[in-house]
Amino acid sequence: MRNKKILIISVVINIVLLLVFLIGTNIVIKKEVKEKVNNLSVEVDITNDGTILVTENWDLEFLKETNEFYRTIYYHKLEEGNPFIEKNEAINNIATFSTIPNTYNQQLFKDGEELDIEKGYSFNHDLDNDGNIIGGIDRINLEVFYFETEEALIGNYQIKYQYRIEHFVTNYLDCNELSLLLIQDPIEIAKFNLTVNFPLSISTPYAYSNHALESTFSDHTLKVTIDSFYDLDSDYLRFRVLFDQDSLSITNPSQILSFKVFDELEAYEARQQEINKTKDLLKEDQIKAKDSVYIINIVLVMITIIIMVLVYLYFENIIFKPKVTYKTTSISEGLLDSSYILDGLFKKRHIFGLIKKFELNGNLERENNVLVYKNSDGLLKEEVRLLVAIFQGQKTIALEKIDYARLKKLVVKNSEYEEKPQLILFNFLFIFIFYYIIIYRMKEKLALNLIWTKVLIVLMFIVTLVFFVLLRFKKRKKYKEAKAFKNYLLEAKLKDNQYLPYYISYGIIDFK
Repeated sequence: MRNKKILIISVVINIVLLLVFLIGTNIVIKKEVKEKVNNLSVEVDITNDGTILVTENWDLEFLKETNEFYRTIYYHKLEEGNPFIEKNEAINNIATFSTIPNTYNQQLFKDGEELDIEKGYSFNHDLDNDGNIIGGIDRINLEVFYFETEEALIGNYQIKYQYRIEHFVTNYLDCNELSLLLIQDPIEIAKFNLTVNFPLSISTPYAYSNHALESTFSDHTLKVTIDSFYDLDSDYLRFRVLFDQDSLSITNPSQILSFKVFDELEAYEARQQEINKTKDLLKEDQIKAKDSVYIINIVLVMITIIIMVLVYLYFENIIFKPKVTYKTTSISEGLLDSSYILDGLFKKRHIFGLIKKFELNGNLERENNVLVYKNSDGLLKEEVRLLVAIFQGQKTIALEKIDYARLKKLVVKNSEYEEKPQLILFNFLFIFIFYYIIIYRMKEKLALNLIWTKVLIVLMFIVTLVFFVLLRFKKRKKYKEAKAFKNYLLEAKLKDNQYLPYYISYGIIDFK
């Protein structure tokens, strides 16, 4: 039956939508990650003239096969938003990346063994695997390290980078500043360690970051650890260290600025920390909100599937099977309409049953497969219309010449009882299509409050269910009567010609 097909299709579509939602939400929330860093350790050695020597050790896991990797190194000293970025005296405060051989290097390791790699560097204008200039030609205050391998990389590897940035420390009247932007590319990092080695013994330095950090200091060395990132897959990682003004012998004029900054930088970092905390709380709320919508969606999908199954079983009388009735007069509709109620789909046997009724009533005669028109006496208005439509103005017509497609349109157009569960099933599908596309995927663009979104979904279900139950309740009685009468025909196995058209139209016996 068509209803069974519709039920199966509806359930399958909802399951597919559910799977699409689960997969889609996972992609949207977590994004596609090609590699993740289990641990990143960076050691910075500060020389007496403010130059820094950097060693990075990456414990990296490639999640998808690749044979290349890029590392962008930023050496702009004052990040955007710094309170001194527009001060004239700070504009020329520029560091220089050392391109002298043996001051930079990169190595790839697997299980402690160094692997052969083809190395490339942006400052040498090397090309990557696709033939593009590494880092591009318009780069400012950054250099890119690149390597490629012959064999595909997948799983856990270690990468070591070494480089030198000259004139990197800035000297103010009241302190020295090391401002380091380490990461500005989307990547997932589990743990980070920073070690800063000073050339002389100093008092305790002040360490700041855009992520919550823990730091310890002993004599020449500052150790910083970050175990909890705000959201580094779409954020950046920077550090600022302020330490004793007289601890270095800086002679480069561009590194020596004639104003005090400590109080302002401390206030600036305090503001940044508050912004980061607010951002962290907001992201936690967003994750909770997504989880909430995620769970509600699953529950609603399962409830809808259950409701659809129950509605179908209810209307097919599999759960609430009607009692067998022995009263033919309980069928108030005509033969064709009552059989159409049970099928919900026009079939030739409906017309065959009607033709048998016309034949038994003397409205027509049948000679083998040819029908001969006699009269329309004793027929209902709709039956007369169909009788006329069968003959199409002729006195005779062969069974195979009957325009069943035209008769189907007449039956469907004039039937008082529309197809049973279809409207309800399709309506639930519409609700979920609306829910996926509008309520969930566009809730932020529509500025929908999450609580009211839930209320809206619940109201949609209640109103829709009540509306269609009321719409169908009036017609359901006719369906139960027709189903009960069919049950009666099946059990009684009547031989009387009075019931023969029903047997044919209901598909119990073949038309002969």
